[in-house]
Amino acid sequence: MTLRTVAEHREHVLAMLPDRRRTRRVPLDQAHGRVLAAPATAQEAVPRFDNAAMDGYAVRHVDLREGATLAVVGHVGAGAASSVRVGAGEAVRIMTGARLPEGADTVVPFELTDDGRERVRIDAVLEAGRHIRRTAEDVEVGDLVVESGVVVDALTLAALAATGVADVLVVERPRLAVISTGSELRAPGEALGAGQIPESNSLMIAALVEEAGADVVLRTSVPDESEAVQEALRRAHAAEVDLVVLSGGVSAGDYDVVRQALADHLEFVGVAMSPGRPQALGLVGDVPVVGVPGNPVAAAVSVEVFVRPAVLALAGHREITRPALSAMASQGWSSKDDREQYTAVRLEVSENGSWVHPLAHGSHRAGSLAAVEGWAVVPRGTSAVRRGDRVDVLVVR
Repeated sequence: MTLRTVAEHREHVLAMLPDRRRTRRVPLDQAHGRVLAAPATAQEAVPRFDNAAMDGYAVRHVDLREGATLAVVGHVGAGAASSVRVGAGEAVRIMTGARLPEGADTVVPFELTDDGRERVRIDAVLEAGRHIRRTAEDVEVGDLVVESGVVVDALTLAALAATGVADVLVVERPRLAVISTGSELRAPGEALGAGQIPESNSLMIAALVEEAGADVVLRTSVPDESEAVQEALRRAHAAEVDLVVLSGGVSAGDYDVVRQALADHLEFVGVAMSPGRPQALGLVGDVPVVGVPGNPVAAAVSVEVFVRPAVLALAGHREITRPALSAMASQGWSSKDDREQYTAVRLEVSENGSWVHPLAHGSHRAGSLAAVEGWAVVPRGTSAVRRGDRVDVLVVR
């Protein structure tokens, strides 16, 4: 059987996603983490008016000379509306951010004066225009503030708000269904019979895709029965999801129910990776479905390299794969040279560099997932990693 590479399978997953992206206009306080679907332009100039860059005295530069005294004719604070005007031989006390009074062209900081309240002595002469922020010196009305496709983070929010933007057009968060299969699965805390285990995949996968920016509108676990799988998919379709993630039942065993129930809809393939070799994908109706292995570590890796990029693409992100960190192996481990191996690791960053410490192997080791900080990616053709070798790491926490 010819195995796909990880990159090839990721491209197949992305190729079946719909081209359309749902968009919605939202107020700024709902835009954090969303991707802009349209550019945002300034509605207000920054600064909106000439204002003081320091606490001090607004004066006319022609009146400045060392030792000169000026009459203090007013006080202007930030946000105040003042009609005071600076005339010959006059000064106005002004606070940082306050609008520059008419007639003034320079601000002398308090520390360069005697801080007088009725008359002020000037102890140093500054160049004209000093300590003034000029109207629109940062942004003019109509300037592009943020281009389309940018993820709205905290600093972007500040820029949008400061330029008078009240709402933005964003790409909607993709809607996902997560379906875990297995007759042996029971909800966490439920009494367990012979051969039964707590179900963890749907919780893990739902959390992973939510961290990537999706809304999980359906999360369920179903037994190894074709009708149960098909009913769950009907529910997903009714919920108008953008993507379904199925875990378990994608291999070639007697009870691999996803293969049995959806043989006419999904393609079942082998990918040259470990863990996570058996994968499935296809359209059920018009809904893209990705099937990942049921073993928890294999499921986690599969979501990282296939589902997470799909979620980011659906959400409008430009960068859909996680950047890799180069780190050194603290000890060696073996690798299957015919596959791309994903090894669970802990990270250590010190003045001597970045190191990875491999965790115990095994795609079934659900209890060890809490210790995973990253996946070390060992390329095909490598049979062993030695201490000190550099490896690329996908840092997940």
